[in-house]
Amino acid sequence: MQRQISELLNKKDGFLKHEAKSRRRLVDQMATIGRMREEILGLRRTVAGSGLHLARLKKEVDDGKRLNTELKHRNHSLHKELRRAGQRLLDLGN
Repeated sequence: MQRQISELLNKKDGFLKHEAKSRRRLVDQMATIGRMREEILGLRRTVAGSGLHLARLKKEVDDGKRLNTELKHRNHSLHKELRRAGQRLLDLGN
């Protein structure tokens, strides 16, 4: 009977040690989960901000392309006008 009581007490001690380890592990895991949640929220904010930044950059590129096309057209028109002016000068010189 003494041996059975001793075995039961040993089992109880083992159970209590295991329970304490499990609780510490649970607390550690909860802390890790909390850090991961904060990191996820930060990443979501970063992604949202990146989306806005990309949209702004795309708009700038599109505007630049449009302006570049306009400048090419103006440059071509000026080039044609200079050729005409040069031809007139040649015509007047003859």
